[in-house]
Amino acid sequence: LQGDWSSDVCSSDLDRSLAAEAGLEDLEPTPSPEESTSTDSLNTLRAAWLNQPDDEAVAQALATYLIRNGQAKEAALLSDEHIAAHPRHLTIWVLSIEASLVAGDSEGALVKAEDAGLLFPGYPPIALAHARALLANRRTEDAASRLKDLLERVDRESAEYQEARALLREIIPPQ
Repeated sequence: LQGDWSSDVCSSDLDRSLAAEAGLEDLEPTPSPEESTSTDSLNTLRAAWLNQPDDEAVAQALATYLIRNGQAKEAALLSDEHIAAHPRHLTIWVLSIEASLVAGDSEGALVKAEDAGLLFPGYPPIALAHARALLANRRTEDAASRLKDLLERVDRESAEYQEARALLREIIPPQ
């Protein structure tokens, strides 16, 4: 969930990386960079989703690809569909919240974050996504409280700690 979601074009290296994460590198031959297009990558990921709809890594790769390529609304729908069938796939909950935020559905993101927080209390990536959803809904004090709680619960060396600290500093600058 880190990184710039506003990128309109996904590089072929990233396409291969997403495919490898999902175990799809052998699904189709990897075209040369000159032959590779975003459409080919998207079609490969969609085919994998249709062939392996229960696979969390495939759903994650497709949703991530969609978000990074300006199709966050579709990523949110895909994530929601996957969550309905597999509510224990935590990474997909986080992607669903983030996709909704990127798509401009801050209220929908907040509902998902609250549901995920009830189902999986204490899971740091969901707590972070929940804080972002709270911020998007102008609930700054609630977001700050959630972030402070998270900072007390996670290891100082973890990525979640670093993200929560940075986000909290954006909300409440150090004095």
